[in-house]
Amino acid sequence: MFRVKRTRKLIYDRSGKSFEEARQAMVEYNGKNKNDRWKATRRIEKDIRANLRDIELELLNKADCIITPLTLYRIREQAFLKILIPHWNRHLSSVDIKIDQVSQDSPSYIYTSAGHPDLMLLITHHELAYNFGNILLEQLPLLELTARNVVTRSVLYQTPSSLRLVLAAIRDNAPTLGLQVEEVDEIVGRTILRSIKDQTYLQTNIKGLAEKAAHIVLYQEGRKALEGYLQGHNVQRLTTEQLRLQRDAAREFAESQRIDRKRV
Repeated sequence: MFRVKRTRKLIYDRSGKSFEEARQAMVEYNGKNKNDRWKATRRIEKDIRANLRDIELELLNKADCIITPLTLYRIREQAFLKILIPHWNRHLSSVDIKIDQVSQDSPSYIYTSAGHPDLMLLITHHELAYNFGNILLEQLPLLELTARNVVTRSVLYQTPSSLRLVLAAIRDNAPTLGLQVEEVDEIVGRTILRSIKDQTYLQTNIKGLAEKAAHIVLYQEGRKALEGYLQGHNVQRLTTEQLRLQRDAAREFAESQRIDRKRV
């Protein structure tokens, strides 16, 4: 039996076996288990070692290299996550969610909801598998599998259409928080909201705001996420005078750039 604990000896030739013998053992192991998605592959083992995550190796070894609820959410290897997509989708279809692909930038899934096909969301494999992964192993999940429970644990996957949907929802919901969207500048990536009560302003990064408040498109709980973000350290508070000075400076800079271009 080719086990994770033995793999270290084979890879580093500490058992007295030649490199060719070690390689052949790996080939035989992968061939024997290629149709068993719950058996840890060489790729998974290699990814775990590359990221110095010894606890995962220990857990897999104790389970005879079989992936269990304790290890499922810890695995980050891209090929394994891709294999899981159709199995996830069989369950997620019951809540009108479909995973489209694995993110190239992180061990995460990019998905859409049937009601809003233009809204692309992203959830980490860790988050999805920790809370709902047991269903893939025919066990009860930690959380009930509902669209709300999935979406509220996700962030926006940034595409132009997704961003526009979220910004429109923020504009519609801002008055419930006593705010009004004053300005959206996609060129510099900034949005400004005005407090209706005291005429002060909140300035923040468009993408950061949209990412955290994405589920405002689907659920009212998104208002709490929006409110929480606007109370955080990524938001700059400005008086009317400060905003005026900022805009004057921006206009002066733009004018100087225009003049410089004409000179050239």
